[in-house]
Amino acid sequence: MKMIIRFPRPYQYSPEVMPITCSGQYGCPSATTIRVTTLLTSLFFDFVHEKRRKIGVAKYSLMLCLTVFCIVSVMVSRVYLAAHAIN
Repeated sequence: MKMIIRFPRPYQYSPEVMPITCSGQYGCPSATTIRVTTLLTSLFFDFVHEKRRKIGVAKYSLMLCLTVFCIVSVMVSRVYLAAHAIN
């Protein structure tokens, strides 16, 4: 994906953004976010989605919201640390 999209990290085109811990390579999409999304989505499908009829709609919805929240929090942290741009 990185070789197809090839967006630079934010500090390569914006002098106002100071990098903290990122290299000078292309950084979009975030490999950290891709790994976390794959892991959490797999865990959700394995442990929650398979049992959706047993656990009920409320618990299923809560677990889905928790999974999405964790994925989004990783995305936001990458932008906050200036390792990636919002795009």
